[in-house]
Amino acid sequence: MTTLAELQKEFAAFLLDRPNGIRAQVTGGPHAGIDRLLGIYRNAYTARLVGVLRDEFPKLHQLAGDTLFDRLAHGYLADHPSHYFSVRWVGAELADYLATADPWRTDTALAQIARLEWAQTMAFDAADEPLARREDLATVPPTSWPGLRLTPHPSVQIATVSPDHFALWNRLARDEEAGARPAEIAPDAPHLVWRIGLDVRLRALEPDEAAALAA
Repeated sequence: MTTLAELQKEFAAFLLDRPNGIRAQVTGGPHAGIDRLLGIYRNAYTARLVGVLRDEFPKLHQLAGDTLFDRLAHGYLADHPSHYFSVRWVGAELADYLATADPWRTDTALAQIARLEWAQTMAFDAADEPLARREDLATVPPTSWPGLRLTPHPSVQIATVSPDHFALWNRLARDEEAGARPAEIAPDAPHLVWRIGLDVRLRALEPDEAAALAA
């Protein structure tokens, strides 16, 4: 007898296009056969994940539009099926996918907007930790400063993107038109992503700031 756990495993394999024996475990109904019924579940599963990606990457969706976003989302899910119990992580590899997969890699804005949005999401979800205040640092004896190690807040991230794409991200954040792309995209540069309270912030880093954070 097939246990419930075994049936669930076979069904999950079917949804993820992996080898499975689900057809031998289920029967059709009076109004639809097995293939149609299983297809409804498969389509609903994929549609749900596409909806999650739309929610996680609203600026990418805004930039790409409905049709193009659905195409890239379906391509991504086919190449990177979810391996997590939570849909929270389904978009973790989207930026890398868009940066390397055809035809999406030809438009670098797609990957970099996705990278900024994912960094923003991760900063928002990061653990709460107390911040060092100026008055706290004022109590550190001068002799202790040479060996002092400062730890970034868990929300702090460095997103390496083109300033042109960061400007595009800001226009999308203000619900403005994306505008024409520059003929030449400026080289990638480090941008800081962090959170204060529930407010996620992003800005470009000066070269000395980037070097200090990297060290």
